[in-house]
Formats: sequence, structure tokens, C-alpha cells
Amino acid sequence: MTRNEIIEKYNELLSANGELTHDDYITLGVMHRELPQNERNWEWLTVTTCYPNTAESYRALIKRYMKANKINVEVDTLPQSVNEMHELYKERQRLRDERTTLNRQLRDEARVERLRDSIVLAVEELKALPQCKYQGYVGESRAEAIALLSDLHIGMCIDEYCNKYNLEIATKRLDKWVKDVIKYCKANDVVKLNVVNLGDLIHGDIHTTIRVEQEFDVITQVMQASELVSKALNELQKAAPVVVYRSCSDNHSRILPNKNESIEKENFFRLIDWYLEERLRDTNIEFAHDNLTISMGKFRLMNGKLVMFAHGHLNKPNHSFQDFIGATGEYIHYVLLGHFHEERAKHFQNMRVLTNGSVCGTDQYAESIRKYTKPAQTLLIFDEDNLINHSINLDII
Repeated sequence: MTRNEIIEKYNELLSANGELTHDDYITLGVMHRELPQNERNWEWLTVTTCYPNTAESYRALIKRYMKANKINVEVDTLPQSVNEMHELYKERQRLRDERTTLNRQLRDEARVERLRDSIVLAVEELKALPQCKYQGYVGESRAEAIALLSDLHIGMCIDEYCNKYNLEIATKRLDKWVKDVIKYCKANDVVKLNVVNLGDLIHGDIHTTIRVEQEFDVITQVMQASELVSKALNELQKAAPVVVYRSCSDNHSRILPNKNESIEKENFFRLIDWYLEERLRDTNIEFAHDNLTISMGKFRLMNGKLVMFAHGHLNKPNHSFQDFIGATGEYIHYVLLGHFHEERAKHFQNMRVLTNGSVCGTDQYAESIRKYTKPAQTLLIFDEDNLINHSINLDII
């Protein structure tokens, strides 16, 4: 028995009587019961035959009829072997897994939409940022800049002989960073400024020792960091006619403290980026949504050179050549990393790997292992094939 035979019988009965009788529905239902078990579908039969009730009532009708008339389904219409039964089980399991995955995806999307709506409402209540724009003449300049921003660790409080840091100091250091980026970009007639957020804008809550250093909770950290960076980006419109923002995930912003239980997309940096985009919606800041993954991005400079960036918690500088070229199959000229709190430059087969400094400077952990670094951020200016590497000192309190 096949479905085509049922359809042919349905057409035959309909042509003979003009409409199906109760007996006709019985005939078609019994034929349907003779289908192999994996092909039976009472919804299909109900729609195909225009049965005037539900699929379940149709199934029950045929079951009662066959029981009353002692009609049994032929053995050869049942699964022929254990393997066939296994195939039926696997198909049902596959469909069940697909439904579970879809439901999880829909739940995640709903949560994301609620978070975005909350951010939009919060931003609408804030005072508008001052209007900033580039004022200058660039002529035929082809100069392009990359301003690295990483490791603010907003929320961390340091009061040591070698460093002091809190929200007030972070604000002063970020203000100096903005002013110096604008100064050097104007001095070099930069026509395009790429701001690359390499992560750890907040201190997070990933270790017990971190809670001791915290100035305030993680949610407040996200709010403070978001507004600080919004104001900084707004001011940076004075640095060049075009300002483009990119970012990546990091380790201090992960939602779950245990890194083995965490996944990259569950990261507070996404909230910060949503806030930035909404806060700067009426500005000329361009938000590039072109990352390869949530933790890794790539873009091409006007001089044709390829740049890749990541926070650094998943990549080591010494492995960058094989990691990034292996990931893309392309020759990468510059790799930009944060995470290590120290400005460094290494060369691997003409690839330059540049690690950024930090805004926070030496923290409690660094002091405990006697590793002292001054707060600084890197600004790269490309004049055709020439590279000017500025180290912006932020050692102020």
C-alpha cells in the first residue's frame, strides 16, 4: 500500500458518488492503516480526504471499526527488522532535537530583544551628547589611523604605592587619550580613524580576588563603561572625517565566572556595544558589523594591508602567525591584541603583532608577581606604507 494508491482510490470514490460517504472514509482509513508505520500521518489523510472532523477523531473512528470487525494490519506493513525500528527511533529523535534547538534559539532571541529594548529606554532618558564634528582640511591625504582601546577595567579600585586607580582616575585618563588621539590625527591629516575596542572595558566578576578590588557591582560597571566610551567616541569625531568602531569579546566581561562553563557570546561587552550604538545613533560614528567571529575581527586598510584583532585571552602573541593566517588563509600584515597590559611589538615573517597597554596600569595581581607597567594606549598612523607608532602615556591620577 502507498499514499498514491490512497489518492487514486479517493479520486475514484469521489468521481463515483460526487462526495464521500461514511463508508468511503472507512475504506480510505483502513487503506491508510495498511501503510508502513513510518508513512502514516492522520493529519495528511484528514486534509487529503477533506474529512469533516479532526485527525484524531478520524484515527479513532478507524481504530474502532477495525477492532469491531477484527481487521488486523498485515505483518508486512510493520517494520521489517530491528534496523528499521532503529531508523524510526532516530528520525523521531532528530525531529525532537530540532524542536529543542529551535525553542532555545527563540528563547535567546527573545531575551536579546528584551535587553535591547531596555537599553533603548535607558538611553532615551539621558541628556543628548554634545554635537562634535571634524573641522579641518585634509586635501589629498591618504593617512589612516587605528586607535586601540582596551583594559579600562572599570570597577577596579587600586590604591598601591605603584599605582592608584578608580572611576575618577579612569575618566581623567580616557579624557587624555581622546585629546592626544585628536591631536596626533590632526597633525598627520588623518582622513579615517579606526577605533578598535580590544576588550576588558569592565573589571567583571570572574575571580574571588576581583571582588576585593571592585569599586562597584558588574551591572554598574557596564553602565559606567558604556557612558564613558560613548562620550569618548563622540569627541573622537573631531579627529577625522570618518570614524569607524569595531570590538571583540574578552575574558573579564564574561557572564559566568567559570571559563569552562562560559561561551563567548555570553559576554557583557555585547551590552556595552548595544548601548554605544544606541547612544551614538545620531552621530557620524560608523559601527562595523563585519567580525569573523564574536572574538575575532578583520579589516583592510586604505593602503591594502590586512589587519586582524582579538582580545588576546584566546591567542598568544608568539602563536599569532599560525593562528590568524591559519584561520583566514590570507596573509595578515598586522595583528592587534589587548589582555597583556603591556605595549609590545613582535615580527613574524613580516607580520607585526602589536599588544596594547592598559588604561588601569599595574593591578594587585601584577604587583604580586613584581610585573610593573605604566598605563598607556597605542595609536597607529599609516601614511601609505609608513607606520607611525604612538604610545599615549596615561600615567596620571
